[in-house]
Amino acid sequence: NINADQYETIEDVQAALRDAGLKTAALIVGIDFTNSNVQNGQYTYEGRGLHDVKDDWKNPYEQVIETIARTLSKFDDDGLIPAYGFGDSETKSEAVFSLTERVEGKHRPCKGFEEVVEVYKKVLPKIDFDGPTSFTPIIKKAIEHVRESGEYTVLLIITDGVTLTEEFDRQNIRDASLFPLSIIIV
Repeated sequence: NINADQYETIEDVQAALRDAGLKTAALIVGIDFTNSNVQNGQYTYEGRGLHDVKDDWKNPYEQVIETIARTLSKFDDDGLIPAYGFGDSETKSEAVFSLTERVEGKHRPCKGFEEVVEVYKKVLPKIDFDGPTSFTPIIKKAIEHVRESGEYTVLLIITDGVTLTEEFDRQNIRDASLFPLSIIIV
């Protein structure tokens, strides 16, 4: 029974996951680049977009990547983390894009959670926030990865929580349950 109040460090959570039977898990990160992140940040993030980056502190997306991905990356044997974005003006609610491809011109997984943060920060200036938010494309991409690898995989979706395709997303989450895939939505 995992309860946040029982754990003081990431290592405590990792030990509890091991005790619960988790041995290995591939990790995929999906990041929401919809316009609602700009709007919602005005109310909840000191009037700034949730993706705003400053040198002296981390935005909510950076914090989640560093905390959750760091926790789970310990179980990822190869340390390679595919990182995708969705909801921008190019993908809208229809597709995902590879963060590394948008930055470097070719798709490849990131080497560890630190590189996920680095590539995330590099891709931000290239993003035209749009929408609507749909988790379906990132869930389908994760299923594709699982089919290819056969590995148990954790999909981490980082979002501001605003979705207009809730019923469709629920159906795709149910479809994903047929595969060795867990979905964490933060």
